[in-house]
Amino acid sequence: MKYIHLNKVFVVESLHDEDISTGLEIKKHIELIDSSVSIEYSKCSGEGDFLRHLDDICGSTYSEDGIFLFIEVHGAREGIDLNGELVAGEP
Repeated sequence: MKYIHLNKVFVVESLHDEDISTGLEIKKHIELIDSSVSIEYSKCSGEGDFLRHLDDICGSTYSEDGIFLFIEVHGAREGIDLNGELVAGEP
């Protein structure tokens, strides 16, 4: 069995202010399990901020990195909800 070496975790969250920050809970949980893994948590306020964080992640990783990306948002049939801003999916 082949294993992937995980060395970077990214958590990108865009929930409503009244929601429990599940992205922050994921970050804390991973820190308890393995303190050697680099974890970056980002809270986004809307579509532009969300896309900027994804671009930053792409710019800071390499093909040999073992990365895992958590995206914590609300979903809908029409797309995703970024802190109250509906971003339509591609048809």
